[in-house]
Amino acid sequence: MSLRFYAADGQVYDMESDTGSFRGSLPVGNYRVLLRNRPTPGILFRGDDRFETAEAYVPAVSRAAGLVGQPDWFFSAALASCGIEEKKETRLTVVPKPMVHRITFRVKVTDERPVESVSGQLQEVVTALNLSTGKPVPQSSGETDIPISREDETFSGSVLVFNIVKKEDSNPD
Repeated sequence: MSLRFYAADGQVYDMESDTGSFRGSLPVGNYRVLLRNRPTPGILFRGDDRFETAEAYVPAVSRAAGLVGQPDWFFSAALASCGIEEKKETRLTVVPKPMVHRITFRVKVTDERPVESVSGQLQEVVTALNLSTGKPVPQSSGETDIPISREDETFSGSVLVFNIVKKEDSNPD
């Protein structure tokens, strides 16, 4: 896991841990903390010099088409306050939340006409998340290709996404 501690004076401290525990030393003070798993193929990060602006995002595959790739499994947690006192051990329990969802579909063709192939795209997928809130970044949407396989008359596919854009996320009016 990757931990990023944000001090009140603007200093940022990066630390790594295993998935079960963390031991380290920090200067006395109050911190906000972001925690996430690593590595995270298919996901990049930006704005993480500040707690409020840290984002995870899926990079564009084709800017012209608004096509993005798929994220790998990603878990994250945010602590709004963590106090470190001199010569005192601080114990915290944090449970990262899954930030990626799998959407799966199956289509069985019952028409008498032969169907050789099927292709698909999932539209209005969230392409960026604010790590301090866990919510989609406004106006961050795109499309992603769905890999599709065939078994007899059934076509199936699945895709990993942060989320699907909800109407209230995409239109503030």
